[in-house]
Formats: sequence, C-alpha cells, structure tokens
Amino acid sequence: SGLPATTISVASSTINGPTAPSTTAATTASCPSGTTLVGGGALMGPNGTAQSIPSQKPVGSYPSDPSGSTATVSNPNSWTAVGNSGGQTGSSNFTTAFALCASGLTVQTQVVRTDDVGHPAGGGDANPGQDPVATATATCPTGTTLLDGGMLADSSQPTGLQQGVHMRGDYPSDALANPAPDRPAPDS
Repeated sequence: SGLPATTISVASSTINGPTAPSTTAATTASCPSGTTLVGGGALMGPNGTAQSIPSQKPVGSYPSDPSGSTATVSNPNSWTAVGNSGGQTGSSNFTTAFALCASGLTVQTQVVRTDDVGHPAGGGDANPGQDPVATATATCPTGTTLLDGGMLADSSQPTGLQQGVHMRGDYPSDALANPAPDRPAPDS
C-alpha cells in the first residue's frame, strides 16, 4: 500500500479527584518522544473504573500541551481530561486522560477551536428538559483531515462552572451539528 507501518499505543494519567463538591480536577497524558498524538479521551468513575457516580461527569477532553493548556495549536503531544464533581463529595472519584500515540507515522497536526461565549444558564431541576443547549462546531481548514475531536466546558465567572452543565456529545459533524455519516476508508 506504500503506507508506513504504524503502531498505536495508549498513554494514560489518572488522578484522585475531584473530591470536593462543585469542583473540577484535570489530568494530562502525554505521548512518549518519537510518537505523534492522534486522539484521546476521558474517563470518570470511582477508583478508576467506568462505573457511574451521581453528579460526577467529564467536562473536558481535548488535545493540549503537557501542562493541559489549550493554547497549543500545532502538533500537540498530550490529551487532557477534566472532571466535575457536581454537588457531590467523593473520596473515590477519579479522572483519567488517555492519549492515543502513533509511531511510524509523521503527520503535522493542527488544533481548530470554536468558543460559545455567554451561554445562558437554565432553570435546572426547576425546569427539567428545558435548559438551553449550546452547540459549538469547529471546522477543519480546506485540505486537512479530521483525526479526533474534543470539548471543554469552563467559565469566566469567579464562581466557576455552573453546576448542572453536562456535555452531551463530542463527535464529528456537519456545520449544523448533525452527526457525520459513516464513510468507509478508500481501498488502497
């Protein structure tokens, strides 16, 4: 096929947190030297498992630099996960970041970012199912190919992220946020 042999490895980083109510905790997994970040993910759960804990949820999963900064726009080598405790305490809450790292592959990557600023707060439990939904779609420049996505809910308010914020999706889409259809890989 003419393509180089590529191996995908997984690097991960897990922290105990967030443990206090209404707080976040972040951790970052970095690809080893000589490999290229091609994707990543986040896991929230007790003792590093995928079990559900009421209120604990991911609010961030994105490519970054080793410090977790989103300022990196070219060739990031790390993936950051951010967990939110909601209104619950939990000494067994854990947040894990996963970085998918390719060896035998040379590719230049670029981070494209879209921000939804000033999203209105909803009524929460007083108005179930009626809270506003924000959609942000980042579009790859012409001539480039999507490798992975990401998301981060944060706040510029001194009180931090509004409780009740839940990420409902992180997926490839069209400009109207409709999920992208399946596209088989071309025959080589």
